[in-house]
Amino acid sequence: MDTPVAKSKRVVSVLVTGATGLLGRTLIPKLVERNDRVLALVRRSSDARWVQSLGGTPILGDLSRLSRDVLCDQPIKVVYHAAARVDTSGPWRDFVATNIDGTRRLLDSVLSGALDRFVYISSAGVYGPKQMQRGICADRMSPRPAPYNYYGRSKLAAENLVRSHCDAAGVAWSILRFGFIYGPGNRALHTHVVPLLQMGRYAVLGDGSNRMATLYVDDAADAAILAATHAAASGRVYDVAGDEVVTQQAFLSAMAEAVGWPAPTKRIPVKTAWILACLADALSRLPGVRPRVTRAVVALMSADHALDTQAIGRELGWSARTTFAEGMRRAGDWYLRERLDVDSQEGSAGDIADRQLAARQVAE
Repeated sequence: MDTPVAKSKRVVSVLVTGATGLLGRTLIPKLVERNDRVLALVRRSSDARWVQSLGGTPILGDLSRLSRDVLCDQPIKVVYHAAARVDTSGPWRDFVATNIDGTRRLLDSVLSGALDRFVYISSAGVYGPKQMQRGICADRMSPRPAPYNYYGRSKLAAENLVRSHCDAAGVAWSILRFGFIYGPGNRALHTHVVPLLQMGRYAVLGDGSNRMATLYVDDAADAAILAATHAAASGRVYDVAGDEVVTQQAFLSAMAEAVGWPAPTKRIPVKTAWILACLADALSRLPGVRPRVTRAVVALMSADHALDTQAIGRELGWSARTTFAEGMRRAGDWYLRERLDVDSQEGSAGDIADRQLAARQVAE
């Protein structure tokens, strides 16, 4: 079932955090199209110019140092809180500063106004690997992120802040636990995964048959808008992912094909990867050491992700509209265009990206 997001009949002031991230870059144009007055919290003037180009109004501010007076004069009715530290390594204090303390500061800033709804963008990372294998459902289980999963732990703590602060202020809240979001603009994926694919150093964990709960970014943005505008979403937590079965092997192969590189053929047993990740996590305590493979990465890529998304479909009418094949094709096109922009002055690298994109356009 398609889930078009209707155009708003009245102008509503909304605030988006994480405006330049993967979700924010897609969400803002959709909100502008609805006639919402979009405010976006940004840290840099360059980000402010980008928000303005999309029709939004930037507000300079940093969640790690946000004071109440930054937003107090804005008639904000809806908050889409998507800003977060999304990483699989780094010290716990960094996750606390952004994901927990940053969320607390934001709540303190907006709940004193005329807010109607606070939508918190969370993650299926709040569940533990063993929970994922049994089938994830927010209505049937309480999340238990692994101790080493700083991202999941901090997101769950932020969820609890949203619930408690909004309930105390009498403001409606909705929480969305997204699966693995992909699509145009996913710089983290292309920064960390694509280079390894290009060098032939990426290995499939185990036999690659475990499922990954993928979610195309446009479908994620539509879910966020429904959570902000649908009465039934008040006080609800939804698991959100596409309904296609996408295995780890299929995901990596599709990504490699999308950017014009061979699919990974190397495999490493999960137990071996886990031992190496434990060693890497131990070394990461040394100054300046940032390992590529951590326990969080191994758990993310090797666990069997099965999200029960019936609730958001039944209550809000949401469903994923973009097929995995089409979504990955769009992501690949975006990546190749980015490469053309970056490498246009570097000769051979730019030529490679140009040929890859041209070959795809001819094939289509």
